[in-house]
Amino acid sequence: MRIELQFVLAKREIDIEYRRILLHFIKKSLSEVNGGTYYKKYYSGHDSKDFTFAVKLPNPVFEVNRIKLDNNTIKVIWSTSDYKLGLIFINAFMAQLNKVFPLANQNEMTLVKVFKWKDNEVRTDKIRIKMISPLVIREHCRDENKDHYYSVKQDDFQEKAVEIIKSQLRLAGYTENYIDDFNITPLDTRTVIIKHYECNVESSLGNFELQGKPVVLNYLLGAGLGSRKNQGFGAAVVVG
Repeated sequence: MRIELQFVLAKREIDIEYRRILLHFIKKSLSEVNGGTYYKKYYSGHDSKDFTFAVKLPNPVFEVNRIKLDNNTIKVIWSTSDYKLGLIFINAFMAQLNKVFPLANQNEMTLVKVFKWKDNEVRTDKIRIKMISPLVIREHCRDENKDHYYSVKQDDFQEKAVEIIKSQLRLAGYTENYIDDFNITPLDTRTVIIKHYECNVESSLGNFELQGKPVVLNYLLGAGLGSRKNQGFGAAVVVG
């Protein structure tokens, strides 16, 4: 399920770490429906958060700590592989319509529109996708207690991406006979550095080819690919 959210800003600018703002909004939305039950379920417990989102900014001009915009409307594409989870979130978002959400620097944003995209199911074993939020491939080194990020500029990117995404699929409950033929191939891609929680996260944008069983490809398109998906990374759309 995909849900589009349209926000209006008081000023034609937003903080450089706008994903943190959207995460705060998502958590607030969940905390204010059904007595906060869903917030506790997904953010205080161990339930997986099989969702992702992407933010569309109008002609952004990036400065050190903020982004200047061409107009004051931003769009968020929220996506999940779990239809029940999608219903929970669309109700949570609807409850926030026309409520002012304060931001830093005397700015604010207001959710003015919520609507569900038409579902399009993949039926083939090979598709071409475009990342609409950066693809993060993160490997945590326990010995060093450090995160290592891989982007398309590195020679071992494809190997690491397949490894991390297959691990994601196993955690989602897919067995080896479903994931053994999965592959991801960079096509027209580039490396981008994203500031996120005061860290520089190396990631990738562009077009990729995915190969695998249709049920697996549909899951990845819904839940997102790679690492940090529920923080606004790994969202993709089919382009061929």
